[in-house]
Amino acid sequence: MEIKNNGNKGKFFLVQFVDLILFAVIFVSFLNLFNINPVGGDIWGHVYKASYMYESLMDGNLYPLFDMNWYNGMETFRYWGPVSYYIYAIPLLITGGNVILSYRLFIGLIIILGGIPWIIMGLDKDRKWLGLFAGIMWFMIPTNIHILFAYGNVPQICTVMITPYVIMFLRKYLDRRQDMAGIGLVLSMAVMTATHLMTTAITGLSTFLYLLIDSIFNKDIKRKFSALVYMVCGILTMGIWFLPALTGGMISSGTGESVGQVLVTEFSVSLNPVLRFLNGWSNFYFGLGIVLIALFGIIASNKKNKAGFIFLLVVMLMTSPSAYQFLAKLPMGGLLWMERFTPIACAFFLTSLFDWTSIKKGVLMVLCAILVVDSVPFYSVILHADRDFSNIYSNIETLNKNTSNRASLMDLSNFGSYPAYGVPQNGKLYTFGWAWQGAITSYNIMSLNEALESERYYYLFDRSIELGDDTVMVDKGKIPLYTAEGLVEAAEANNYYLAQITDLGYIFKLKDIPEDGVFGVVTTYKGISIGKYGGLFTTRYPAFTYGDSTFIDDYTVEELSNYQTIFLTGFEYHDKAKAESMVKELSDRGVRILIDAAHLPSDSKTNENYFMGVVGSRILFSNRYPPLEYDGGVIYASDFSEENAEFSTEFISGVDNVMGKFVIDNTDFTYLGTKNDCPNVYFLALNIVYEALDIEDESLYRIVDELVNIKRDELPDRKIVPIEVTYDSFGMTITSPEDNVNTTIACADCFRSDRDLIKRNNLLVVNKGVTEISYQYDMLGKSAIVSVSGIVLTAGWMIITKRMRDFK
Repeated sequence: MEIKNNGNKGKFFLVQFVDLILFAVIFVSFLNLFNINPVGGDIWGHVYKASYMYESLMDGNLYPLFDMNWYNGMETFRYWGPVSYYIYAIPLLITGGNVILSYRLFIGLIIILGGIPWIIMGLDKDRKWLGLFAGIMWFMIPTNIHILFAYGNVPQICTVMITPYVIMFLRKYLDRRQDMAGIGLVLSMAVMTATHLMTTAITGLSTFLYLLIDSIFNKDIKRKFSALVYMVCGILTMGIWFLPALTGGMISSGTGESVGQVLVTEFSVSLNPVLRFLNGWSNFYFGLGIVLIALFGIIASNKKNKAGFIFLLVVMLMTSPSAYQFLAKLPMGGLLWMERFTPIACAFFLTSLFDWTSIKKGVLMVLCAILVVDSVPFYSVILHADRDFSNIYSNIETLNKNTSNRASLMDLSNFGSYPAYGVPQNGKLYTFGWAWQGAITSYNIMSLNEALESERYYYLFDRSIELGDDTVMVDKGKIPLYTAEGLVEAAEANNYYLAQITDLGYIFKLKDIPEDGVFGVVTTYKGISIGKYGGLFTTRYPAFTYGDSTFIDDYTVEELSNYQTIFLTGFEYHDKAKAESMVKELSDRGVRILIDAAHLPSDSKTNENYFMGVVGSRILFSNRYPPLEYDGGVIYASDFSEENAEFSTEFISGVDNVMGKFVIDNTDFTYLGTKNDCPNVYFLALNIVYEALDIEDESLYRIVDELVNIKRDELPDRKIVPIEVTYDSFGMTITSPEDNVNTTIACADCFRSDRDLIKRNNLLVVNKGVTEISYQYDMLGKSAIVSVSGIVLTAGWMIITKRMRDFK
């Protein structure tokens, strides 16, 4: 009898699988009929990475480690799991690299792969047609179709495809008591980990919370715990990929909270089915229909299958801005991007619908009809795809025609993700890309964007030379009319000329470069800024470089004595006595040192902000500084910016020579001074440097300019040096005619060479001669140990659960 049932299940599965394929074919045909090209905010960046994977596979490189095209070179799949790009490479292989057709086939492929588990779960629960319905509707429900066609995040799309497999194996392990389903959990979580690490964490957390809710109605605690162990094992088995991904890049960039604040939506929008017809893809729509069904399910269903309905409503409530204010205060709360929780919440919702066996067939059909109507599957795609990129395409084509080697597009992402595909696909290198958090040069990129926003154009063009950009395109929309002349002036000061003006931007070209456009740069900076807060300073004083370390004793006196001025702000030290000795010796050598005394390092013994006998003490100002006495006169600074209206800072004591003070209630307070034994060391308090930069106050700049003794429009000395660079998927060779040449190539952890590789400002510096570099997987040994540990733990847990009756 069991064999007969299995045979019937096999026939049903085959029929429904064919139905699923037919739906996918119809959907792909619909995309072709309406000429829907890759859409979604992130899509073109991911299309580029998929194309790069395809080209690497065609060259025989199964796992590309380094790509020269983006961000002056980057470790291609260190921070973005490779699985989704392998999947996307399948239609690219079929179409011979046609990205438009491949995109449509990719959508069809993930619809098929994501629908299979739902068919199987329907057969397991003897809800055959509900299984087929869920398989077809899985990518059509509002939250998931938004991921497909609004976000355009290919790894996230693929995790939505993998999620049903996790759910299927979880149910087989818990409900059907199939021990081997634990291996399915391990494999599905491993694949998801190597697809999108954050979504994997969200899936694990969501499963824990769902099982916690389910435990209120259905105990079976030990087996649920066992399922979670298998899921953790699955993540550990992919340690060979995620351990390197957890060092640097997005994890250490501190951008989680800012992104989480964006991924929230007011209920008046997320539960309003009408707004998407008015605003199209721009709004996140959770789905009024699915929420109403969940509410009905909580009221009308049996208690044993309420958990999925409850969990969906919990997630829905957490997607609001007010809820995020609470979540952000939790440990790691900034990483709780609640809209990312919606796919698995919808998956658990569907499992509760499967388990609701007491529901009448007619009622179930009505609920399914509500889901279909609320999703408006095909029309939703048109709503999401209604965007015209033709103007951007033509501007990128013009940029490419002007570029000899490497291009920079200063648009603050206003042109979307297309340039990340359009520039390198035309054989040009690109200083930018997409998802900058994983770039080795991420700090360089942020500084360029800051310079554009702050209208600090001297810095923008100077650092563009440092990055090897022979061509810079600046978005017109980011240049106020009153600064356009200053933009051209700054370009000319850096040896760029205005080559062309398009409808969207200004294109500048660097003079006196080699014919092939490949060059390195030898640079002499006049100053160095050291410490946590020193980066912003260099955007206003481009003759300063930003030190690679915040610890002053990581440098040598000989190294620092090459600079005319040193600015210390938020700096640290390993050895206080050594740091103080270094500063004194540099002063004796005639180096000018400006110390931001509002951010003195904290003394480990006294816990005071204290350095070289100078102590910082807290003071609060409202709206503006009091009159500041300086150089025989009085400075009346402008009001603070609105966000700094209540301004907490520090004044100083302990200097021998008071050069600046202010008076409050007949009491003198010092903000500027020197020590007798270090006449070239200036202690400047009150965050005056920051305030000068923040509100562009010329009266405050007067103090800073005189103390650093370097002008704001002064530039470092740069010399263009022709170099030879040859590279492929496995390494590169650099030939330099001189020493100390910045190659303008990002210095990656995967580089290996017989010669010393110098990293400066995140870029690779080489000396005269030939430098051979090969690419090797970083942290291979450590990460392999984690993977092996995951495999051993899986095997061990299988043995333990087999021997313990409690898990049966």
